[in-house]
Formats: sequence, structure tokens, C-alpha cells
Amino acid sequence: MKFRNLTARKAFSYMEISVVILMIGLLIAGISKGTDMIGDFRIQTARNLTKNAPMLRMSGLTVWLDTVSKESFDIEVDVKDSTKNKVSEWNDLNPLANNKFDLMQPTSSLQPTLVIDSKMNNLPVFLFDGVDDNFYRLNVLGSDFSQSDQVTIFLVQKYTPMQASMTYAWVPSNGQRMIYHSQWTDGNTYFDFSDGLLGTGRLSTSTIGQYINMGDITTLIRKPTGVANIRINSHKLFSTDAPQTGILDVTASSTFYIGAQIDNANAFNGNLGEVIIFNRALKEGEINSVEQYLSQKWGIKLIP
Repeated sequence: MKFRNLTARKAFSYMEISVVILMIGLLIAGISKGTDMIGDFRIQTARNLTKNAPMLRMSGLTVWLDTVSKESFDIEVDVKDSTKNKVSEWNDLNPLANNKFDLMQPTSSLQPTLVIDSKMNNLPVFLFDGVDDNFYRLNVLGSDFSQSDQVTIFLVQKYTPMQASMTYAWVPSNGQRMIYHSQWTDGNTYFDFSDGLLGTGRLSTSTIGQYINMGDITTLIRKPTGVANIRINSHKLFSTDAPQTGILDVTASSTFYIGAQIDNANAFNGNLGEVIIFNRALKEGEINSVEQYLSQKWGIKLIP
């Protein structure tokens, strides 16, 4: 009798354990599904914000790239699937452009990887490896994205400390260049417009270090008066009060790079979520409007 009770208890214990294991499995599955639902909701919210972005009501928009919209890629992407987290084309979202500013990278080993970044609102972003990852567009005229004396650029990025880290570059010659070094070999940040080598169109600052490894909204402005600004999260880091004399030759042509140049020099090391370029210097209210949109979308707090 006792033997039977002991056997029954064991059988019952095994059953209890099986039920507990099943319940734990269901709980984990439920949590995983719930997490996926939250992620899907966050992405959909970002897409809705994108469809109503203030840039759509502004003149002069020449380039608009983001990593959230379905229209940004020709294929279905999935950051969790190693076969679907890279793309060969990054499509321009600008609805007013007759000739879209689409970028490409046909070589798989040079394609940035789509990842989720917790410091950029847990949204998908491109991870550039700091070695040779890049996107590019061939035969770009300066007039395709800028005027000779003015431009406004917005970058949503997170970069890690690395000498010569460059977010974008258009360099038809040493005498003509539009680049942004998040960090150069001397530790400074450089925004070059026209002949930056000779200082006629270069803006630099050493105060950007506090934003390393943090998601940030970088705003670069060059005004027709020659005044230039670098802003991080709406906070003006540096400005040239004295007019710069450099003028960009918008008739020149060269390859436009994001991430690294063809020789892999100055490779960008970090994450990039959105790039917006206007061919004019936006007014203060317009800049604030775009920065607020990017802040809400990417979960990056602006500095009052």
C-alpha cells in the first residue's frame, strides 16, 4: 500500500513538474511575443511620424534617408535575421525629388548592418564598423544637394571614439569639399564647406566629446552670409560669427559617401538612423521644427 502511494506521489510530482515547465514555456513565449509587439508598435509610431514630418512642408529638401520606413529599402529587412539585416540600396524618401538621391553598396562585406539601438529609441539603425562599411552615390553634382553658399544638414547618429571618423563626404578636389568629421585625428569635430583645407570654409570644435556613445541629433548650418553653426540636440556648440569666404563649386561632380570613402579612409564608427539635407539655410523656426520631429521619433532629448 505504501509502495503504491509512493509511486502515485512520484507520478504526481512528475506531472506537476511537467505542468510547471509548460507554464514557464508559455510565460516566456508570452513575454517574447509581448516584447515583439512593443517593438512593432514603436516602429509603427516612428513610421507615422515620418509620414507627417515637417520637411514635407518645407522647400529645398534634397536628401532624406532613414532606417525605419519600408520605402527606404527594396527588400524586406529584419534585424534579427542575419540574412535580412543588410541591404544593397538605401532609398531616398524625398517625395518632391524628380531624381531620387538613392545610395548603394553592392558588396556584401561593405554593407552596414541593421541593428536595434537602445539609445536611439530601440529603433533599427545602420551600424558602420569603422573599417570599410559605406553607402555611396556616383556622379553627384554639388547642386544635387546644396547651393554654393548655403546648406542645412541633420544627422541622427551615435558614434564611438575613433580618430578620423567621418559621417559623410563629397570631395571633388582638395579645393572643394563638403564633409563632416565626427572626430578627426586631433580629437576635434570638423564641418567643411568649400575649401576646408585652407580654412575658408571650415568650422571646428573640441566640445563634442560629451556626446560620444550617445544618440544625438547633429545639425549643421551654413548661411549665405558665411556664418556657420554646429548644433547637438538643438544646443549650439560652435558658430562662426565672422563670415567665411568659402564658396562651394556646385558644378563639380564626385561620389557622395556615407560611412567611408573609396579608399576606406576616415571610416565612420557608429550608428546612423536618419540623414536630411536642404539646399538652403533653414530659418530658426524651421530648424527647431525638424529637431523636434527627430527628437520625438528617435527618443533623443533636446537641450533647452
